Amino acid sequence: IGSTDLGAFSDNTGSEFNFRIDADNQTVNMPNNILVYPNLRIEAVNGTNDDDNRILQTSVPITINGRVLMDRSPRWRINHDVSVGGDLRITWQENRTTVELGDDRQVTLDVAGDLRLENGSGNDASRLLVKNDNLQGFEHTLRVGGDIIIEANLEGTSAFDLYNGTGLNNNAILELYGAGNFSFTNSSSANLTPALYRV
Repeated sequence: IGSTDLGAFSDNTGSEFNFRIDADNQTVNMPNNILVYPNLRIEAVNGTNDDDNRILQTSVPITINGRVLMDRSPRWRINHDVSVGGDLRITWQENRTTVELGDDRQVTLDVAGDLRLENGSGNDASRLLVKNDNLQGFEHTLRVGGDIIIEANLEGTSAFDLYNGTGLNNNAILELYGAGNFSFTNSSSANLTPALYRV
């Protein structure tokens, strides 16, 4: 992209960046010279459980002015502060998708709209996790300004897991904000019990 001026593109509510990971065992760094995105779509071409090895990770703190759609088995590793102006939809379409708060440093993921763990094609999995390989005792922050919606019929490997344990384990604080009436709805309680650290 070099010195291209993306200001007007990033401000356009109809514009979108699409990251697509086509091969297994890939960790792809997002560009370190793009700080603002319009809308974002992250996909990994339908591989079952490819979210374990088709990883997109942040390189710098970023802002997404609109929404984020994730589908077809990518993992989005949040290694820096991320602000989402709209909804974050995990497993928007088919195949398990994961958002992971990384373990390089303490980070904040701010979702101004709804946080949605969706069932993809009707019975897929959806996961929001805190990475815990590098034990640092990080207290990440997940801020949500809208509803938290866990759809019905999520497959059993789904997770809304912000708690790894005490001591040097990495965890995430859930912070709810915004004026108005919002809800935390779990329609997949048979397969998913949220694990919370602090609210």
